[in-house]
Amino acid sequence: MCFPFSGYVQVHCTSALYRYDTCGRTPLHVAASCGKVDTLNWLINCYTDYKAFSDISIDSQDKESGWTALHRAAYYGRIPCIAALLQVLSYICIICHYSNAMDRAATS
Repeated sequence: MCFPFSGYVQVHCTSALYRYDTCGRTPLHVAASCGKVDTLNWLINCYTDYKAFSDISIDSQDKESGWTALHRAAYYGRIPCIAALLQVLSYICIICHYSNAMDRAATS
């Protein structure tokens, strides 16, 4: 019998949803980067349902560049992922590390 990935994770390893790698990327960052909109929607639902239990949110920024899942989806041209994220993001004007440096350079 074959179970869907989301069902397997939900039953056997829910803590995996709230992990991040050494660069601060969450499963949401990875799904957005790869254009996996079904997985992204599932993760969005998990993060919004259980946000009180974790410091990871839909707006989480990675440590590497300060990018959110939305930044990554936009960079890789993942339009369906961008649309899914824009439907639920509370704040879309999150500035990444590079934007800060570029803003300072432009005003100097």
